[in-house]
Amino acid sequence: SKSCPQCRQKTTEKSIHRIYFNVASNENEDDSSVLHNKIDSLKFQLSLKEKDVKNESEENAKLKIQNQGLREEIIKSEKTIQSLKATMASLKDQIRYLKAQNESAEAAIEETKRLRKHLEFLRSIETVVQGSIAEVDDILNQHGDSFESRKSLATYVSVLKREVQSTSEKKKELREKLRRYQRELNTVNSEKQHFQKETNLKSELYKQLTEDFHHLEQENKSLQKKVHELEKAIVSPSGNNPRDNALRRLLAESPLPEVVKRPRLTNPSEQDTSISVMFENVSSADNPKKKSPPTTPYLKLKSSSIGFEPLKVSQSSNLHLASSTNKYSIFNKKKETKLSSMATNFGEAYDGMGGHSKLDDFPVPIPRTKSSTKIKNKTTSLMKQSSLC
Repeated sequence: SKSCPQCRQKTTEKSIHRIYFNVASNENEDDSSVLHNKIDSLKFQLSLKEKDVKNESEENAKLKIQNQGLREEIIKSEKTIQSLKATMASLKDQIRYLKAQNESAEAAIEETKRLRKHLEFLRSIETVVQGSIAEVDDILNQHGDSFESRKSLATYVSVLKREVQSTSEKKKELREKLRRYQRELNTVNSEKQHFQKETNLKSELYKQLTEDFHHLEQENKSLQKKVHELEKAIVSPSGNNPRDNALRRLLAESPLPEVVKRPRLTNPSEQDTSISVMFENVSSADNPKKKSPPTTPYLKLKSSSIGFEPLKVSQSSNLHLASSTNKYSIFNKKKETKLSSMATNFGEAYDGMGGHSKLDDFPVPIPRTKSSTKIKNKTTSLMKQSSLC
């Protein structure tokens, strides 16, 4: 057979060894050849053992190399297993996430269906509220005798009731707003008319005052001219007249009497230089007990012979402004006026020596009534109307 009968290992021609047995007849004698054979057999066994050891060492080296490769493969397999475990965990997480997404998607689909149904219901309500009669009839014909149809019809009725109530309330509010706005409009229109009247009145007053101002400028020039003529009359050589002497003395003294400081306005066309009238006014100003308040509302001037005092409203004037701008113009009346006497009583005059002396009473011509009284009354009435507005 090809196997050893003792160990049953496979044998080849290379592994077969020939053994020669030399048995001595006398075992007690040590023959050199026997010993030599023993040595050879021992050497052969030793060489066999060395071969076995070498073969085993080679096989051990191969096994070590194979073991190292297997260990590396085990490490790779472990890494692969770990990566697979991580992949499995991530896949499990993804599966759970996808399940949750699937559930949310299904819930969203259900919500979408519900909202679509509700949207259709709301559209039908809107059609019932704002649509035409034919559209409302179509919607009502679509509903049957089911519970949902009855519920929808009840909802339509309640919605229509609320819309009717809200519409009526809005109608009431709009009516109240309309009434309030009409009242405000009437108030604004009345204020507008009032302001227009006031504006027209003030424009007329401004025109009238402008005309009066120009007229007063002319009158101021006329008064300056009269003062200049009076000064010439005072310095004239014919100074025998006692009134002229008294007037010269009064004009030279300080302070001057109030009447001389505030002369009355006259027409610039007049050239009335009557010294008697002026002297009579001076004598009445020196006696305050006999002086009576002026009854005619003449325009007064400042202490300077050039400046003017503001126009003062007369309490007795009740004239009203007419629609025509030229009706009460001061230039439509006759402008020729004369100086009127301020006092009828002839009193004592200041003599310049710390006392008073009674002057001689000479006849004085009766002056005509001035037409400037009407101008003053018209101007003061305009100012009074503007102040009342």
